[in-house]
This record gives sequence, structure tokens and C-alpha cells, in this order.
Amino acid sequence: MKKILFIIIMLNFSLAYAQNQCKPKVNKCTEKTTCNKNRPKFSPEEFIKKEDEFIIREAQLTPVEASQICPIVHEMNDEIRKKDRQIHQLVGNAMKQDVTDAQCHDAIDDLTDLSIEKINIKKRYHKKMLKILSAKKVVRVLNADERFGRFMLRQMFDNWNHKHWQPNQNFKNKNVK
Repeated sequence: MKKILFIIIMLNFSLAYAQNQCKPKVNKCTEKTTCNKNRPKFSPEEFIKKEDEFIIREAQLTPVEASQICPIVHEMNDEIRKKDRQIHQLVGNAMKQDVTDAQCHDAIDDLTDLSIEKINIKKRYHKKMLKILSAKKVVRVLNADERFGRFMLRQMFDNWNHKHWQPNQNFKNKNVK
């Protein structure tokens, strides 16, 4: 009798376990948790607006200068992004297992060509900017444009950091007293 009862109980547990394993995975984000669903969606228009504001403020541009330079900066960045996508795709293809050494050599040559094309794009747009602004202001614009990406990443990380990151209790910062 005990053996039959034991078998029935074990069968019951195994069926319950099997049913639990077959259930569709429930998205934990349906609850009020900190996940990507709570994050605001990326808006290219807002990103461009923030980029323009940052460049105008950091490069100390007048409204007239800003109206002439910001579209040029965006055009330059769009062309550079296209080249970066090509580079990323090329590297991804070269990293595949079935790629020969000769194909990797070709990929390296193509990467070098794409990098040179990126530099030529920058040179072309720098010349356009120099027709509108002084060299000193162009340097400020270029510096602000480069720093904007880091600024946005830092801002996103700081927002994420405060909401999600819990410091390790064993970690002690030696610089903080």
C-alpha cells in the first residue's frame, strides 16, 4: 500500500513539474518592474534637437551660425554612420568560422579603404564648415559633436545606474571615506 501511495505521489509531483515546464514563459515586465518596457522610446527628432542644443551651447554659436552649421554636421554624421555600418558588417562577415585567410586579407584591405573614406568625408565637410565659420569655431563644433556622444552615453548610464545598479556589498571604494 505504501509503495502504491508513494508511486501516486511521485507521479503527481512529476506531472505538476511537467505542467510547470510547459507553461509559456511569462514576461516579468508585465509587473511594475524596472525593465526596457518602462524606458522611453528613442526619438531621432529629440536626439537631433539635443545634439543641436549641445553643439550650439558648447561651440557658442549664434542662431544664424547654428542654422547653417547644424545641417552640415548632421549630413556628415549620417555619411560617417553609413561607413561605420559597412565596417561593422564587414567585420561581422570576417569573423565567421568558414572564412579563409585570403578573405580576411581582403576584409582588412576593405576596412582600410572604408576608414580612409571616413576621413575623406570628414575633410570634405570640414572644408564646408570653414566656408561658414572661423577655424576656431569649427574646432569647437567638432569637439562638441564628438563630446555629445559621450555626454549622451553618460547621461543614459547615470539614469540607468540610479534605477538599476545595486552596489556589491563587498565592494569598497578606496577613494571614498
